[in-house]
Formats: sequence, structure tokens, C-alpha cells
Amino acid sequence: MKKKGPAIVVDAGDLMWKSKTLDASRVAQQRVKGRLQYEAFAHSGIDAMVLGDADLALGLAWIGQQVREFDLPYVATNFTCDGIPMPTHRVVKAGDLSVGVLG
Repeated sequence: MKKKGPAIVVDAGDLMWKSKTLDASRVAQQRVKGRLQYEAFAHSGIDAMVLGDADLALGLAWIGQQVREFDLPYVATNFTCDGIPMPTHRVVKAGDLSVGVLG
């Protein structure tokens, strides 16, 4: 997409899971899948990401590990995550424009 012209790529949340609940027997499998998704996003050049409430089904501590390891560009405007680097906003360049992204 970015090769075609100025663009900003964001993820609006609920990437890891689509429901607020996750059966305990499925957590390990979903974390393996989620880790692969995070690794792909880290290599994709994504500009900003936000957590959806369903993502939290995999555990905030686990998400924090992934954010730190893959240096994921999460933003969190309306809440804080202890020890997880999620600034309130990011400013992203798209061609001649600077765009503020809030989450």
C-alpha cells in the first residue's frame, strides 16, 4: 500500500482474539498464533496499533512482553498499561503530511 503513495497503516484492535472471553484450554494455542501475528506486524511497517477489549483475553502481561520484544507501535489514549510502552499518541508522516494517531 505504501509503495502506491502516502499511506498510514493502523490496526484498530481485536487482532489477537474476537471475544472478551477465551477458554483456558485455548490460551496457549492463541498465544502462539498471536505471537506470529505480532511478529508479522513488526516486520510490516505498521504505523500504529490499539488494543481491543478482546485482545485482553490473552492477558495484559503477555501482550506487554510482545509489545516490548517486537517494539510494536501501540497507542493508548484512554488508559494506561503498567510497564507497557503505550504512548497516548503517535505522529506519523505520510508524504508531506504529519498525522496524529490516537487510540
